[in-house]
Amino acid sequence: MNRTRAWILVTAVGCFAAGMSVGVAYPSLSAAFAAGAEASDEDDLYVRRMAADYGLTAKQQRQLRAVLQRRAEEEREVFRAAAELPAPVASALEAVRRRTVERMRALLSDSQRRAYDQAVQHQEK
Repeated sequence: MNRTRAWILVTAVGCFAAGMSVGVAYPSLSAAFAAGAEASDEDDLYVRRMAADYGLTAKQQRQLRAVLQRRAEEEREVFRAAAELPAPVASALEAVRRRTVERMRALLSDSQRRAYDQAVQHQEK
């Protein structure tokens, strides 16, 4: 085997091993990137459910999709910042989620917001 082929083989095996190591060492990070593809389907389902439960208008549905997309982008930024979730990162992620809920509540009418708040309180129990 000549030197170039050996170098290519070693490089390919090394890259494969590095990828496997990251997948094994940080499964939550791997899952976060894989979940990105499924997020839009889950978001669409969530928007349809919110529309059915609270009578959202088409405009509110578009706004809600934008809120959920922004949350996903912010969560990806948090995950990119750290493979594990130390306390500051967990706090940042929680802050993203709180802002998302507040943005969602802001697009609802008063009656929709009351119904949503009651549903959230019921889920937390």
